Amino acid sequence: MFNTKTAAYAAAIAGGILSLICAFFVAIAPQATLKIGNTIAHGLDFTMIAKQNMTIGSVIIGVIVVAVISAITVGIFGYFYNKLSGR
Repeated sequence: MFNTKTAAYAAAIAGGILSLICAFFVAIAPQATLKIGNTIAHGLDFTMIAKQNMTIGSVIIGVIVVAVISAITVGIFGYFYNKLSGR
């Protein structure tokens, strides 16, 4: 049986860490980070919507939001995985 709760917590931690890493790179190399983001997003231009300044508050909120979304996504995945696998 897939342990949905543990996996959701792990995803929240991983998502939060990745969000912090992203914020770090935006802080030290904003233009390069935007170029990488544009490449990943297949045609979207983040330079048109990028904020000029990043605050500690926005980083904290971003980390929390990414962690929660990661946990919910893996929680939903785990629920359906367990249902479909008959466990």
